[in-house]
Amino acid sequence: MMATGLINRRTAMAETAKRRSDRVLITLPVSISYRKAEGRPLWEDASTVTVSEHGAAIATKRVLNPGQEIMIRRFRESAPREAACKVIGRTGTQGELNIFSVTFLKNEVGFWDIYFPPIDANPEVAGRALLNCKTCGTRKIVHLSPVDLKAFGDNRQVSMPCDKCKKSTIWVAAQGDTAKHLDLMPANADRLAPTPSSRGENRRRHRRVAAEVAVCIRESGLDDDMAVTSDISRSGLCFISSRRHQAGAYIQVAVPYSPTAANIFVEARVMHVSAVPSESRYRHGIMYLGENEAKP
Repeated sequence: MMATGLINRRTAMAETAKRRSDRVLITLPVSISYRKAEGRPLWEDASTVTVSEHGAAIATKRVLNPGQEIMIRRFRESAPREAACKVIGRTGTQGELNIFSVTFLKNEVGFWDIYFPPIDANPEVAGRALLNCKTCGTRKIVHLSPVDLKAFGDNRQVSMPCDKCKKSTIWVAAQGDTAKHLDLMPANADRLAPTPSSRGENRRRHRRVAAEVAVCIRESGLDDDMAVTSDISRSGLCFISSRRHQAGAYIQVAVPYSPTAANIFVEARVMHVSAVPSESRYRHGIMYLGENEAKP
């Protein structure tokens, strides 16, 4: 019989492969409920690790089972909200807590008070940021092109229309406690497999923009690596770090990154590494794994 841990891992990997929205790394207090054998519901305090339009990753002391149905209650300044969810599987740990991926059983638009744009809304997306309107506090994920990403990296704010304010306003990075030192699960093997064009053509077919933007690199078994980009494009970026990551390594990268903001990490693969002359640093070229996803 196949080990339960392997089943859960494959289930979580399959869920990753069909991701339908961005995931924001943000800690929000929630309560979860489940039913004991006698049918009585029990509530426990928990917290989010990531949130998306269709669910979340929840950190809890409780051990949950794939397919189990639970309720999530979110406490807000206005009325609390509840949503029914199904447990997809265990995706990692956070200290002594277990992290489980859950998906809403029905459409719960606005449950996290964050607007999630369609994941492929901007074909030129090179970075993702959770921003809030300085006037009304509305929060939404913004997909940034290489040029927009460079401008945001320089100014840490953008001017854009706000649907609630009915005018253009200033938007800044949304603040929030972000989870650190997560045990990352392996990427889907199909997404790691190189495509025929991924060894050269893929890295050059999109325009590169020279820019120094703060990024965070996460690799399994290592502490977070704070680095700076040298250039960025739609398909990936180059960053310079004092740490040498191995070519072919699976990583997660947040671009742009701030230690006090609610960041958005995406999956990527290190394509090439070279030493920076006369410096104890290394230049890395990475490709977002979305480049290898099969298009419908």
